[in-house]
Formats: sequence, C-alpha cells, structure tokens
Amino acid sequence: MLQLEEDNENMTQALKRLKDEAVSTAAKFYKQRTPKKPTDLTSKVQLKKMVEELETEIGMPIIILVIL
Repeated sequence: MLQLEEDNENMTQALKRLKDEAVSTAAKFYKQRTPKKPTDLTSKVQLKKMVEELETEIGMPIIILVIL
C-alpha cells in the first residue's frame, strides 16, 4: 500500500512538471511570434492562408488549456 502511494506521488509530481513545461513552452512561442497585419493590398489567397495559420495558432493554446 505504501509503495502505491509513493508511486502515485511520483506520478503526480511528474505530471505537474510536464504541465509547467508545456505552459512555459507555449508562452515562449507566443511571445516570439510576429503579429500578422493584413493591408488593403493583401490578396484573397494570402488572407485565406493567414486565417488558416491563425486558426492553428489559436487551437494550440486551447488544447493546452483543456489538458491542464
């Protein structure tokens, strides 16, 4: 019984460490990213690609938050 409690504690600490690493990695990524600024001269194809990239970027933190 004592061994199971010890294993559970070790797993809990490992999970907490992994979550903290995921949050810090995501924070670094979003601090370093350059904002996308469309202009009046931006083509429709470029705008579509920009939207797809932003949807992907938005999805990543949502997944991280759901996991945490």
